[in-house]
Amino acid sequence: MVEQAKTGNQAAAPMAAGLLAEAYIDVGHVKGALGSIDAGLALSEQSGTHVWDAELIRLRGELALRGDPPEQTRAASEFQRAVEVARRQGMRTAELRSTVRLARLAAGRGERAEARAMLASVHDAFTEGFDTPDLMEARALLDELA
Repeated sequence: MVEQAKTGNQAAAPMAAGLLAEAYIDVGHVKGALGSIDAGLALSEQSGTHVWDAELIRLRGELALRGDPPEQTRAASEFQRAVEVARRQGMRTAELRSTVRLARLAAGRGERAEARAMLASVHDAFTEGFDTPDLMEARALLDELA
C-alpha cells in the first residue's frame, strides 16, 4: 500500500477491496462488505483494471444469500453476471467459482441435472490444477449431483 500511495498506482486496489469484502463477509459485517465491493468496482472503473470485477460481483451474490431472508433470485443474477464477466475476460477460475454458486442454487431448487450440466461444462474445460480448492469443491459438487 505504501508503494501505491507513492506512485498513485491503483491497479491492485480492486483486489484489496475484494479481500476486505471477503473478510467482512466472514465476520457477518454486511454493510462493510457491500461498501468494499462498491469501492472495488468504482476503483476498477477509475483505473481501467477490471481483473477483479467478476470476483467482486460474485461477492455481491454471496451477500444476497446472507440476507434475512436470503435473496436467492438476486444472488443468482449476480452469480450469472459474474460468470459472464469472467468468461469475457478469460478468467476461468472466477467463472468456476460463480458457476459453483449457481449450481448450488439450482440444485436447491431441485434442478440437479441442470446444475450438474452447467458445472460440468466449466469444470471439464480445466486440464490441470485439480488439487486446488476451487476445482476440488467443484468436483465434490459434481459427485454429489451425480
